[in-house]
Amino acid sequence: MDQLSSVDDLMTDTLSHFGVKGMRWGQRKAGTGTPSSHKKGDGPKSDDASDAYDKRTQAKTKGVASLSNSELKKLNERMNLEQNYARMTQEKTKLDKGHAAVKTALAVVATAGSVYTALNSPMFKAGKALLDAQFSAAMDAAIPNGSGAHRLVKEAVVNGPRHRA
Repeated sequence: MDQLSSVDDLMTDTLSHFGVKGMRWGQRKAGTGTPSSHKKGDGPKSDDASDAYDKRTQAKTKGVASLSNSELKKLNERMNLEQNYARMTQEKTKLDKGHAAVKTALAVVATAGSVYTALNSPMFKAGKALLDAQFSAAMDAAIPNGSGAHRLVKEAVVNGPRHRA
């Protein structure tokens, strides 16, 4: 029994933490470890890429003025080619496709809402009444009152066309 009680004394219900308080798993403090850009295996492979890498670092450290026109032209061309390749090979994810669909739907809803608001505005109603009055006056002047054509045109204006496609 003495041996069992000594084992119980050794085992306690405490949790020990040997990290930094508030630190997240897998994250390091700034300045510790190696940056991801200096990992083994990373870096340029071809001669053109290594030249562009060297010129890019030279431009960053010493400034663009340290490069000759031909070096700057080659660097610019290489960077454009890399950007074009990345843009052309980038696959659209489901999230990108969904974002585009939602953006389109919101644009349609916004347009429909603005049209509805415009149609119900007092300015639109006043303009419509003014145009209706001018159309009626022009119709009365062009087509003699009491004729069959006058009645048909008036009915079409009020009720809309009879035959719908």
